[in-house]
Amino acid sequence: MPSGHRIASGYHGVERVQSQNRGIKECQDFWNSEIKVGSFDDLILAQLENAKKQGRKSVAILDIGSGKGNLFQEFLSDVQAGSKSRAFLERNSDFNIEMLGITDAKSVDELLTEQEIVAKGDSTPDNSQIKAKNIEYTLSSNQGIEDVLKAQKIEGIDLCVSTVALTYLGPNVFENTLKDVIKNLHSGGQMVAYEYAGTTPGIIEPVVGERSLDIRDISDESLRYSSSLKATLSEKATRFGRIVSMPGELNIDDEEKQLERAEDLMVSVGAITADALEKRRKAFLYDPNRETNRVRALDNRALELVNDEKALMEHHILKLRQIKEQQLLALFAFHKGQIEGEFKKSTIRFRKI
Repeated sequence: MPSGHRIASGYHGVERVQSQNRGIKECQDFWNSEIKVGSFDDLILAQLENAKKQGRKSVAILDIGSGKGNLFQEFLSDVQAGSKSRAFLERNSDFNIEMLGITDAKSVDELLTEQEIVAKGDSTPDNSQIKAKNIEYTLSSNQGIEDVLKAQKIEGIDLCVSTVALTYLGPNVFENTLKDVIKNLHSGGQMVAYEYAGTTPGIIEPVVGERSLDIRDISDESLRYSSSLKATLSEKATRFGRIVSMPGELNIDDEEKQLERAEDLMVSVGAITADALEKRRKAFLYDPNRETNRVRALDNRALELVNDEKALMEHHILKLRQIKEQQLLALFAFHKGQIEGEFKKSTIRFRKI
């Protein structure tokens, strides 16, 4: 365990909106959407053959952002999903595969705890040469992949995959994570990652068609002292609530005050101007719903706030993508002669020479 401050639950509630059940087909579709890399089985077989040429008897596969471990579990459960790799193992009974998933820890007490991933179903293939586990570990500026590899006594990585998870890493952690992967890849080892800058770290995408006015989880201290995007979030990344469908359970006066706080906050982070907000508030005074259906009037006003949020996120996503693309260019240039590969808008693929 690294010294210093320990971090857990670093991705701010992503599990609420991001599927934790990505299996082999979904991952393969993502990986091949821009760059043709083949199937998961193809990627593993290539590393088994590479290890054999190098005189090694095992390969290590790392999944960054493994969620509940569905990628590995499906491979263990379905003989067809890994038919080529299993045929290799049958011919080479002294070989083994170690699969290691890294998933966000929910508390510091869970850091580096592990859970075995096992096949599901009544009739499962022979997995005696394949071991898989999930490790609870939050990647941060102080906590990297190497901590997990050392704890698991893994000397090198043969294949590293990641599906969506890298997008939730801020630029510094993103860069450090790729550096760790490059450093620990065996010669011939490969990384394939999908979606590295599709959203802003710490921001949960709004649910389409739902909105609410509640920002009580954003502290007064944040409102008073912070002018950054971080100020739009609570520790658990709760967004401005999005449900005004049960007016009987709402204190309308209180809801309007919360909405005003949210609007002031959006001004403080530069999403809208003070003048634009003043015009909106004046327009609200003349909304015909204000007297007859105040909830509807507030809901319309909140919709404008949702649009502000969306525009703010799109701006930050664009800025984040530009930063990460520059980091990738610098990494590829710095490691020229050590790695070869490419990156597109959503996909990264490289191989260590």
